Amino acid sequence: MANSFLNRCVWTATSGGSGTFTVSAAVTGHETPTGCSNPSVVSGGTYHYMAQNSSKTEWEIGSGVWTTGSSTLTRATIYDSSNAGAAVNFTLAPTVYMGCPLGNDMTTAVATRTELKALNTNDVKTVTLTENPREGHFVWKTGNYSSLVTADTAEAIYIPADGVASSSGAWVRIHFAGMHDVKWFGATGDGTTNDTAAVQAAIDFTSSIAGGTVFFSEGGYLCPDGLTIDTPLVRLEGAGTRYCSISTNNVDGSMITISAARCAVTNLSLFSQVIPNSTGGIIELTSGCVQTTLSDLDMVGGFYSIKIGEGVANILIENIVARQALGGAIIYIRGGAIIIDHCALDQDWPVAVPNNNGTNDKGARANSTAYSVNDFVTLSGKLLQCKTAGTSAGSAPTLLYFGNDITDGSVVWQLAGNADGAVLYTDTSASYVTARDTDMTGSYIYGVRQENGLGGTAPTMTRITDCTIGGTVDYGIKISAGGRVYIDGNELQYPVGGGTGVVGIDVGPGFVGDLYVKGNSLVAGWDTGINLNYSTSFGSALVCDNQVFAATVVGINVAAGVKDFQILNNNLGTSSEWGTSTAGILVNTGGSDWYHIAMNRIHGVSLTDNGTGTHKTVTGNQ
Repeated sequence: MANSFLNRCVWTATSGGSGTFTVSAAVTGHETPTGCSNPSVVSGGTYHYMAQNSSKTEWEIGSGVWTTGSSTLTRATIYDSSNAGAAVNFTLAPTVYMGCPLGNDMTTAVATRTELKALNTNDVKTVTLTENPREGHFVWKTGNYSSLVTADTAEAIYIPADGVASSSGAWVRIHFAGMHDVKWFGATGDGTTNDTAAVQAAIDFTSSIAGGTVFFSEGGYLCPDGLTIDTPLVRLEGAGTRYCSISTNNVDGSMITISAARCAVTNLSLFSQVIPNSTGGIIELTSGCVQTTLSDLDMVGGFYSIKIGEGVANILIENIVARQALGGAIIYIRGGAIIIDHCALDQDWPVAVPNNNGTNDKGARANSTAYSVNDFVTLSGKLLQCKTAGTSAGSAPTLLYFGNDITDGSVVWQLAGNADGAVLYTDTSASYVTARDTDMTGSYIYGVRQENGLGGTAPTMTRITDCTIGGTVDYGIKISAGGRVYIDGNELQYPVGGGTGVVGIDVGPGFVGDLYVKGNSLVAGWDTGINLNYSTSFGSALVCDNQVFAATVVGINVAAGVKDFQILNNNLGTSSEWGTSTAGILVNTGGSDWYHIAMNRIHGVSLTDNGTGTHKTVTGNQ
């Protein structure tokens, strides 16, 4: 322990105020600057100081210039103060503790919290703690700190002194109010040590003082035991996605679970290092989580990247990059009032994007079968893509995590994703979900999937707008249940699945509400561009201003018996870039009625109306 204050240089000023300190007299048992000899004080030199009143309610730490002739210390730089870091206008003449010349440590330095607790608080008021990774500056403050010392079990910000009741004072870390670095609580950030307990301690302390920011400074934080936020106004914030991460190697459960209001997670990389067993998420929002923001995150892996449960509402997800979720979706939703904005939700094919004519789609993996580079198969509910051509073994290989080669006879595979996954999956009880300006591409069966998979209240009021969806195996957007769906301004392109079931926008029999499909571009190889197969009793649709090119079966298909629809002003003809659709519009034979097909450009392709209803108009198409 090295004391960096000048030997016994403590004196009172002649008066208060916010100007220059003028020496009045040495404090009993101490010396004025002119009386110091070990070391001596040099006129014109810049020295550290601390000034405070007798009650320690007014205090200031800074550096100033000493002038011997006038016995004055002129303030130069304020480091911190009771006046929010600005110069203090002292009510009465303060006591001045004069430190070493600028460039030397301004405080006592201690290596451990044990040494800090043992200091005599009558003699030492500011301390530098050098304990790794808890480094920082502490100031002795009088007052009742009992509740804060009790809450701060990790001794990160409030540290008691030996022999002094915390009701009388404590060592307090100098920090921005409300921001708590997890390293102060003992987190290492080395990527291998289990930091769960330390990070959770930071969260719990922040919760105990009615919220604030839990800050992740540069490093990698391994948290396999999961983190929980169950009180409002807690914000997890990193130094940036390039500089800090939270990861898990646990196959069960969610990494971060939030069940409280007005929380946030931002500026972090979040990733799983294993193939998960459970249906949790990297971030899971559970009942009670409302008015919460997830932003500026880079997420990799997990069963879901983000799982939003029932009873969750008013959630903003923005500027997130997420990929390689291994469960049912990157984002799974059962809550309400969810906005997904300006995100990149991609599932990267590990080798290369397969051909969009379906030739690389080989279905289920088979024993003793030849495979070519870029071929993809399903195995144990996962998609694999061929990295090295060859012949598969006589038994199935063991699956390995993303980026690892999976040897199968002379074939080498890599994990690509879930064999029944989606980018966005809205399920039972979901409502008022909006995805806008978001990129959804890669190795999934679906871009957007909506179902009533749990048999409760069907999803309602879903809007997909200005998104890009591509590289899917079967469906761009598949709506199997619910009502009031708006699909507008999206680009759906480059499907990679084989067979005849590759559909851009598919609306199935479980849909019973209003459908609005407008201004979408569907190009490059969908078998069917838009398929209307909703409930014959309760559904209705407006399909207008869409462009559908290179559909190998039909641009717009209406299933037999579907009623109450309008197909207006769509372009289903030819494209010099994408090619010609095989057929334009097809109303299949059956009792379809109450519909209007008008002003569609179907040049070079067919319009076939086999509907047997009598309340219909087909006019102005060319």
